[in-house]
Amino acid sequence: MSTSKDELSANAKLFKTPGKSILAVDESISTVKLPCCEDNEDPRRAYRELLLTPPGALRSLNGVVLSEEALHQKTEHGKPFVDVLEENKVLVGITIRGNPVAWRGLDGHPQKFRQHREARARFAVWGDGPVTDASEPSEDAIRKQAKELASFATCCQRGGLIPIVYPKLSFDKTPSTSNPQAGQRDIPGDTLRVLRETVPPAIPAIVFLSSGQSEDEAVIAMNNLKVSKPWSLSSFFGPSPQQRTLKARARNDSPHSPQDTRRAQKRPRGTNKGDLQPGEGTSKSPYHKDYKH
Repeated sequence: MSTSKDELSANAKLFKTPGKSILAVDESISTVKLPCCEDNEDPRRAYRELLLTPPGALRSLNGVVLSEEALHQKTEHGKPFVDVLEENKVLVGITIRGNPVAWRGLDGHPQKFRQHREARARFAVWGDGPVTDASEPSEDAIRKQAKELASFATCCQRGGLIPIVYPKLSFDKTPSTSNPQAGQRDIPGDTLRVLRETVPPAIPAIVFLSSGQSEDEAVIAMNNLKVSKPWSLSSFFGPSPQQRTLKARARNDSPHSPQDTRRAQKRPRGTNKGDLQPGEGTSKSPYHKDYKH
């Protein structure tokens, strides 16, 4: 299956849509020990249905990252989750596992990426990408990581998928900054300064991950990016806005209960204008040691 550059470009530009963000649905299944982590597909399906199917649940999203299981999974009533997303004009993403050697088939091409595209995925993130120590990143480590990320991006594009490329950092140690009192207002500014010096304006969008922050912390950090910049800014939420849904899953709430509909409608909304809405925010961080996206 061939994919034109125009189609890839058009899909990538959807990440520039104001008021929209990306949600990593299955990230919390492996990082939060709740019933959805059981070695049983039914609880995982119920969790995804709880998160994606209530009315209004997808209105603030332009992309959702699924696991390979979820990419081929259906709701309790037999509707593929991919259909749920496409009907709401949400791009389907896939988490890629493994390494560049494992991705290539006998012909030397990234067959797995094409298979994901045939299953209607349109973008990808690398779940097992290289990790750099954020406290003392060496030049060699940065170059190695950049080379491996470039390989991932190339495989994505050859397979017809948009690559979401991001450097993974280990935060088990506190990274140093020029200002020892640096807080949430300083770090976004420092990040933007580095991005202006290194990222060309032709890049469609810069997407900030919530990482190990709480929902409220992630919203505050994005709101502190209200400055002039050459690209669109958006957000990529993992466990942060899913805490209420995970707790609801632990209580076995119905996916379509009035309470969960309100939860879904109040999910933080991404924007390239810096006016995220925290909704029913939670201040508890979902950080876990050796956390992986």
